This record gives sequence, C-alpha cells and structure tokens, in this order.
Amino acid sequence: MKTAFYFLLLVCISLHANGSQYESITDSLTAQLQQKLPDTVRINTLTALSKQLRNRSPVQSFSYAQEAYQLSIQANYSKGMGYSSDMLGVLYLSFGDYKKALYHHFQSLNIFEKQKDVRGIAFTYNNLGAVYSHLKNYPKAKSCYQKSIDIKLQNGLFKEASSSYINLGNIAMYQKEIDECIRYYMLGFTNAKKFNDQQNITIGLMNLGEAYFDKGNIPLALGYYRKALARVVQSQQQNFEAQIYFALGKIYNQTKAFETSELYFNKALAISYANNISPLRLNIYKYASQMYENSGRLKEALAMNQQFIALNDSMYNEESRQAINEIQTLYELEKKEEQIKLLNQEKEIIYSRESKEVILRNFFIVGFILISIIAFVSTRSIFRKQKTNRLLQLKNTKIEWQRSEIERTNMALQDFNKELQKENVVARYETLKSKFNPHFLFNNLSTLSALIIQDPKQALQFVSKFSKLYRSIMDHGNDQLVSIEQELDVMANYIYLCKMRYAESLSVTTEIDSRYKTSLIPAFSLQLLVENAVKHNIISKDNPLVVTIYSEDGYLFVKNNYQSKINSEPSSGWGQQSIIERYKLIGDKVPSFGEHNGWYVAKLPLL
Repeated sequence: MKTAFYFLLLVCISLHANGSQYESITDSLTAQLQQKLPDTVRINTLTALSKQLRNRSPVQSFSYAQEAYQLSIQANYSKGMGYSSDMLGVLYLSFGDYKKALYHHFQSLNIFEKQKDVRGIAFTYNNLGAVYSHLKNYPKAKSCYQKSIDIKLQNGLFKEASSSYINLGNIAMYQKEIDECIRYYMLGFTNAKKFNDQQNITIGLMNLGEAYFDKGNIPLALGYYRKALARVVQSQQQNFEAQIYFALGKIYNQTKAFETSELYFNKALAISYANNISPLRLNIYKYASQMYENSGRLKEALAMNQQFIALNDSMYNEESRQAINEIQTLYELEKKEEQIKLLNQEKEIIYSRESKEVILRNFFIVGFILISIIAFVSTRSIFRKQKTNRLLQLKNTKIEWQRSEIERTNMALQDFNKELQKENVVARYETLKSKFNPHFLFNNLSTLSALIIQDPKQALQFVSKFSKLYRSIMDHGNDQLVSIEQELDVMANYIYLCKMRYAESLSVTTEIDSRYKTSLIPAFSLQLLVENAVKHNIISKDNPLVVTIYSEDGYLFVKNNYQSKINSEPSSGWGQQSIIERYKLIGDKVPSFGEHNGWYVAKLPLL
C-alpha cells in the first residue's frame, strides 16, 4: 500500500489566500496581538494566527495554539477552548504524538456537542478521522469522515465538504480501491474549485498525483505533483512542499532515477526535521532505505532502516498504544454513561408524570361516579355504571400500555450494557495483541546480535530480510484471526531467517490437510510456537531440531524433539500465555501444551 502522509494532515478550516494575501492576513493578526484586547478576542486572534501558520511554520503555530488554549482555560471560555484544543490536536498529529492528538480532539468534540456547534463537530470528526487513519484503523477513520461530511451537507457547509471528500478518497486508496479513490479526489477537487478553496485545490492536485502513481500512470502523476509544487512554493507552505518532495522521491525511485530520487528525499527530510514532522520523516526513512537497497548501496540502506526502526518504536510503542486505547475507551464510556443517565432521568420523569396523571384521572373518575350515583339513583343508574366500567377499562388499557413502554426502555438499557461489555472484551483483545511486536522484535534482535559476531555479511542480509518481514507483520497486525494458509506464509518467512543461522541443523515440515487450510487461528500463533522451539532447544549438527506441523481431527499440532538448553535463559511464558488468552477472548476452545515421549507438543483448536 502506498503511503501519503499529507492526506492525513487535513484540518477543519482551509486557507484561501495566495502568498501576498497570506502575508497580509498574518501581519494583520500579529499587529492585532500587540494591542490590549479582551480575553475572548485575544483567544480568537491567537487561534486564527495558529491556523494561518500551521503549514508554513508548525512550531510557531503550536506556540500560538498553546497560548490560546491556556488563556481559554483561565478565562473559562468554552468555545475558544474547543477550537484551540482542536488546533492542538491537528499539530500533535503532524508531530507524530497520536495520544495527545486524540486527547485534544475528544476534548473539542465534547465541548462542541454540549454547545451544539455543528460546524465544530463536523471539523473535529474530520480531524479524528485523520488520527485513526495514521493509526491504520481505517474502518474507524472512514466512520469519522462520513459523519463529518453528513453533518456538513445537512447543515449547508458545502464549501467545507472538500476535505471530507478527499479524506474518503484516502481510505479508498489504503484499501486499494484506486478508481473509487480517484472519484472521491475529483469530487473534492471540483468542490474546492467551485468555492475558490485554494488550499484544498492544492491538496486535490497532490492526492490525484498519488492516486495515478499507485495506478502506474507516472507521466500523469508527475504532472499533478508539479502543478501542486508550483502552488506551495509560491505560498511558502513548507509542510506540503516536503510532502511533494517525498512523493517525487518515490516516483523517481520506481523509475530507477536513483540520484534524482535521493535529491528529493533529502529535501523532504530537511524540511521535516526543521518542522518536527515525525510521521513524514518515518516514511522518508522507509522509502529511502528501499531506494538505497535498489541502487545497491546496502550500507546507506541499513542506516536508513535503523533510523526507521528507532523512530517507529518511539511512535508506536506499547505504552503509547495502551494510552491511546485508554483515551478512546474513556471517551466512549463517558458518552455512554451520560446517555444511560439521560435515559434513566427521562424514564423517571415519564413514570412520575404518568403516575400523577393516573391518580388525578382516577380521582375525577371516582368523583364522577359518585355524583352520577347521587344524581341518578333512578332508572338511569345501570346505564351510568356501564359507562363508568367502560371508561375504567379504557384507562387500565392505557396504563398497561405505558407500563409495557417502560419495560421496553429497561430492556433497551440492558442491551446497551451488554454491548458495552462486548466492546470492553474487544479492547482487552487489542491490548493483548499489541504486546506481540516488541516480543517478536526482541527475539530477532537477539538472533541478529549472534550473527554479527559469526558472519557480518550474513548479518547484513538478515537485517534486509528481517526489515521486510517486520513491515509485513506491522501491516497485518490489526487482524485478530487469520487462515492457516496465511499463518504458514508468515512462518515460512521466519523460518527463512532461522535457516540463515542454523542451516541444516533446523528442519521444519508441514502436513496440513487441504480442507483445514482455510480454518482460522489467532494471528501469529504458529510463528510464536516455532520461535519458542528455536529459542529454548539445542540446535546443532549433532543435535538437529526437528519441528513437525500437522492437522488432525479439527486441531493443529506443532511438535518438536525436546532437547532443552543446559544454560537456557529463563522463559517468561509470554508466548504460550498470549495464545491461551486470545483463545479465551474468541470462544470456549482452549489450546494445550506439554511434553510427551521426548516431544514437546502444542495443540491448537481450529476455528
């Protein structure tokens, strides 16, 4: 999948000025700050200035947004806090701090929802979609973008719809639906031209360039990017300039113009350092490493790959992912608790009102009956009694209907609570799964350290292969269950790395019945078991390690000859425990592990 980080930096308000107009607006706002202003006016001016500067000087833009946010808190100015917090979320995203970006966007959304500010709600959902897109949670991102565009179209914000169309195109690109992607981009580009929205016109040109690059139409891709570059250089928007240089570097790498590719990558890297654009820098490391590898410059490729791994670990570490999940879960729980509270309050009000009405009605009915009995003791008493009985039956029927309505409300609340419990289970699963990458990385770095001493040349090849395997694992890390066939593909890559070290001392055979190849198991379970076998057993020419993988009676068996290392490092037990926990979250079937007749056997249920 192609990566285009500039797609994800869309924010809620577009700039419509060219270079000279931009300077005029910026100078006017800066001059206004020199005057003595009321707090609310100063906050709005600081926020507007931050928006003006965010693509030219993100660091300076952050300073103004932070000052507006702090002053809003001191002045208890909710609207100012909402827009300045949303702006901080946009800037934290450009710096690669996804935890703080989510925190500020959720804070803004809460404020705008309480104030019923539909414009603010629409913009914040658009920006939340950008964060989830960075985190590769594309269903969540698409949901946010769709909410944003629905609110804009329902409330007449047609001019602001351009960014949402473009972002929906981004999701289509990530899902490799290129024609659908181009359709959305053209909708956004056409809408921006209709309202003379200069910034989204530029973004539309950039995105169309990326889409046609993915489609393999290099001349058309270069044409769109060059048009976009002329616009951003004129308006001095350094963020977009860096992103275009990065895209040009990718294009020239693919056409094997490696010197030109390196020139554009270096230009993009310089701007990303100057403006602290961590996500863009991460992608430059990744694609520059591939460019150096393609051109045969393995030393430079290794250096770039090491910088990619270091920056990626700092941005996607376990602590950061858990904090992001906690922020999202906390927001959703608060919203649901507030909804439950409102439902309970409405139920109590309805029940109280209905009870009073029943008492009052019954009082009048009884009074009417008594008056009727006194006034019409004669021949009409029977008629009056029949009429009274019909009235009572009608009222009782209505009371029964009202009671059934209350019972249906209670059942809806119970279903709501069950859904909340289900979401908590999913959150536990995601937290458990997020531990896998560091565990896998640690074990393979241990293997690499041994190879560096034994065979430095082979160690360099190992790094290149391991980098590709790890990127593949990161791309598919969001899957909960995978087929046996997919898991065997991942395991085959891992065994290839092991063979580089152990050669014929390691033997792995598979005998999987064709009817089981589409069966499912938790992602990376098979790779973990083979990895543990390699880690904890003696492997040598005299004592080869034999691993056999086969299917039988609805189970997948992984067994190896048990020849434990004499000075083996203590096992954390994490690998087996993670498999057991994931099976518990998925269903009732439980895997088993143990030694039998000199073999260590793992038995995994097929789902």
